[in-house]
Amino acid sequence: MWYANDNYSKEEQLILMELEYDLFRCNPGLRAMWQDNFQEYFRGTLNEEYWKYRERAWLSKQKLKGKRFGFKDYECAHAIEEIIQLSTPDSENLDSVTDDPDFEKKIKAVFKKTDSKLLRWARGWADSLIPKLEVLYQESNNINCFRILVNAPYIPSKIVFASVENYRDSKFECDLQWRTDKIGYSLALASLRRCLESLQVLHSHPKTECKLNYKELLVKGSHLENLIHDELSKIILAVLTHNQLKD
Repeated sequence: MWYANDNYSKEEQLILMELEYDLFRCNPGLRAMWQDNFQEYFRGTLNEEYWKYRERAWLSKQKLKGKRFGFKDYECAHAIEEIIQLSTPDSENLDSVTDDPDFEKKIKAVFKKTDSKLLRWARGWADSLIPKLEVLYQESNNINCFRILVNAPYIPSKIVFASVENYRDSKFECDLQWRTDKIGYSLALASLRRCLESLQVLHSHPKTECKLNYKELLVKGSHLENLIHDELSKIILAVLTHNQLKD
C-alpha cells in the first residue's frame, strides 16, 4: 500500500496520520469500505495484505463480485496515489507503479489536459523543495523535514484531482461538501499550509536555519497559497450563486 514495508518511527507515523485523516475524511468510498474507522484504514495503508483482505471482504459483503459499483471516489484515490509517486510524467519508474501497459500514456494525458499556471507553479515549488529536504532530513533528522516531504507531493497531485472533469459527479455539483474540485483544492491547500508551517519551524531552528533559502520558499509558497485559495473561492461563489438562483 502507500506506506507498506516501510519502518516508520512513531513520530513519522503521526505525521502520516495527520495527512491521511484528511484524505480519509474527504473520501466517502474509503469511509464506506473501512466502515468509517480511520484507525483500521491507516493500518491498511501500512499493510498491503490487510488492505486487500478488507477490500475483498467488503466487495463480497456487497455482493459486487469484483464490480466496484459506487467506488468512484475509491478509484480516484488509487489514481491519484499513483500520480503522487511520479516526480514527472516522464518518470522511468512508471512500470513499477502499475501493471497497466497504457499507464504512462494515461498519466501524460492527465497532466497535459490539466496543465495550468497553478499546476506548473505547484509542481515547480514542490520539485524545488523535495530534493533539498531529503538531504536536510538525513543531516538533521528534524521531523519537520519529513512533514514537508510527505505533504509537498500532494499539492500538485490534488490540483490534478481537482482539475480532471472525469472525476466529477454531476449530482454533487451543488454540494460543496462532496464536489471533487473543491475537495482537491482544499486538500492541496491543507498540505501546502503544513509545508509552510514546517518551513517556518525549520527557519527558526538553530541546526537548520541556514540550510535553505527560506525567504524565497516562503514567499513563493504564500503566492501559491493565494492562487489555490482563489480557485476555491471561485467554486464556492459559483455554487452559492447557483443555489440562490435555484431557490
